Order: sequence, then C-alpha cells, then structure tokens
Amino acid sequence: MAAVDGSNEVRLTFDELRDQSPTWSPDGRVILFETAVDPNHRFVGRWALRAYSLADAELTTVVSDGNVNIVGRWHPKTGGVFFRRFEFGTGGHRLAYVDADGTGLTMLTPPGEYDDVHIDPIVGPNGLP
Repeated sequence: MAAVDGSNEVRLTFDELRDQSPTWSPDGRVILFETAVDPNHRFVGRWALRAYSLADAELTTVVSDGNVNIVGRWHPKTGGVFFRRFEFGTGGHRLAYVDADGTGLTMLTPPGEYDDVHIDPIVGPNGLP
C-alpha cells in the first residue's frame, strides 16, 4: 500500500507465495485479496481469499478449501464477498458467496454451467451480482 504519489509504501503481507488483486471493502477498512496456497497444483494452483484489516492489522482467511477462489467482490450492504470458484472435484466454474468471516458459503451457480466463459462477479450498488 502507498500514497497516490508512491511515497509511504507499506507492505501488508509477508506470504512466501503470491498475493494479488486487492479490493477495498465498501467502508474502506479492509482489503480483500487473492493468495496462492499451492501454485503448482494442476497448472493453475490453489487460491484462497484473505482479508487484511487496516484498523488492527489482522489477517483473516475468508475462504481456503483447496479450490481456486478468485475475483472477490464485496457486497456493498452485507460486507460479504461474491467470488469466482473453480472446483477441482467437479471441474467446473461457479459463482459463490461467503460472509466476510468465512461462514455461510453458498454456491450461486451449478458446477460446469459456465465452463466455456470466465465468469467474474460484478456487484451493483444494490448488492446484486
């Protein structure tokens, strides 16, 4: 993280593997990002979604279950997260939702229905993807 002019750079995570695609929570207090869990698994790796609280520097794992969990987007009202998921067991892409504390994981689309396209959640101001 850094100021707009690039000064005051601060490193927020110290993972051995890659962290990427940060996105701010609607209240500006938390940064959600993708983190590599196992970069060599089946060519694409396994990815988790984690959240970094700026208030207390606490790092929370939102979802990490051995699948590819990426492209997290905050729900503007509930604080939960919509995301894209690739499940190795079913071999399918899905859209999913999870509460920011990692509970309430819900699959929004059936496995494999969108395998011919990369689906990314786009969340409108009313909170609907």
